[in-house]
Parts: sequence; structure tokens; C-alpha cells
Amino acid sequence: SSGELLRQTADPRLIAIMGTGLAVPPEDFEAVMRRAVLALPKDRSVVFDGVTIRPVEVPWMLNLLRESGRRLDRVILLRVDENVANERVSKRDRYDDAKETERWHRYRAETLESIELYRRLGLLTEIDGTGTITAVAARIQDALSSG
Repeated sequence: SSGELLRQTADPRLIAIMGTGLAVPPEDFEAVMRRAVLALPKDRSVVFDGVTIRPVEVPWMLNLLRESGRRLDRVILLRVDENVANERVSKRDRYDDAKETERWHRYRAETLESIELYRRLGLLTEIDGTGTITAVAARIQDALSSG
């Protein structure tokens, strides 16, 4: 996942930013993701998890996919109640989950605009994100299989 790639960084500046619960600057995020995508064989599919949350990231991601010989097929939005999501986050014990309130504010301020963009492009598939990991994974697989 993009978050995992960022958490694996040795860059103390990025670690400090993530420790506050804030998103890393777009140029740093893009550099990490670019290295990862371009290192993959061209015949391998790429699944982005939590990528292009901010509208400014959408053109960058589409260009990166083109450059790597790929295209965006689908965007899956997992619908989860805010209280359920906060409960899940509280059980993860990750340093970048410290400020749920800030994350939800950022989600509302930035992500909703991207979601509407993907909807207008006909790329958005919404899935119920509640339930067990197995149940949600099955819903995602069904959506991907249905074309």
C-alpha cells in the first residue's frame, strides 16, 4: 500500500510529518510512489491503496500509469461509517493514526472532491466496507470481476 511504502521510509522529515497525522507533501508522496510503480514489471497489475486522495494527485497518478504502460480501470470506494472507521483505527496502533479528527477533516475537505471526479469519469465503484475482512475482500473481488 502507499501508506506502507511511506511508513518504510528512512527519511526523518517524512517520519516527523506522518507522526503528526498530516499527509506528506505531494512531491514526496509522488517520488515514493513513482519509484515503486516504475520498478514493477510492465505486465504486472498495480493496485493503489489510499492513493490520489487529494484532487491535485489525480493527474499525477494518471500520468504515472501512462508512463508505466498502464491505465486506470477502476476506483473502489469502501463505504464505512465514521464511528466504525475510528474504532478500527484505534485498534491499529500506528504512529500515523494519532489524530482521527484531523484525518476525517482532511477526508471531507480533500477526498470527497476526488471521489466526485472519479464518479464523473465513470471509474467509481462503491462497496460496503463493513463486516469481516473476508466479506469485504469478496465484495471487492466481485466488483473487479464484474468488469
